[in-house]
Amino acid sequence: MTEFVNLFAASYQVDDDPSRPVGERTFDFVTTGVAELAPAVEITITPATGDTWHGRFFGNYDGPNVVVNGPSPDVLVVVAAGVAYVVPVGSPPDYRALPAWPVRSVHCALPVGLVLLVDFTGVTALGEGGVVRWEAKDVVSDGFTDVLVTPSTVVVGGYVAPEARDVETTLDLATGAVVDRR
Repeated sequence: MTEFVNLFAASYQVDDDPSRPVGERTFDFVTTGVAELAPAVEITITPATGDTWHGRFFGNYDGPNVVVNGPSPDVLVVVAAGVAYVVPVGSPPDYRALPAWPVRSVHCALPVGLVLLVDFTGVTALGEGGVVRWEAKDVVSDGFTDVLVTPSTVVVGGYVAPEARDVETTLDLATGAVVDRR
């Protein structure tokens, strides 16, 4: 099942469409190490120009399937079974897969225009144009127990093996810098 997050202003429309026939306006989104057995997410995109296209997104993990209509009006972020893709809607062949995988959850920080991709140990923030604004790596050792987005911070919790304890880390939403750790 695919979750659709429509929080950002977008210049296109997204529709869940797993049954559209394959044709010249169908694009496959795949990256190294991902099997092309069956798409995890299938959608139809109708840009403001009306030049509709169909996308088949392939994943490789038991992760979420999430479609985010942003963070920019002409950019789409799709997480397909844990693999994250950033797609310029007007030029789908110019997509890129992000190295932050497997993505375990997706969060949006609308006031600052960020899409946050949370993997097992870190957080990646995508800003204008779907560009990586910041990354916080190795915040925990093996999966987050909590992720809370506030107007100015991201608070994450999880087990840190070298310290043999659960840790709560507060990251600055604008920069990803550690503000507090307890």
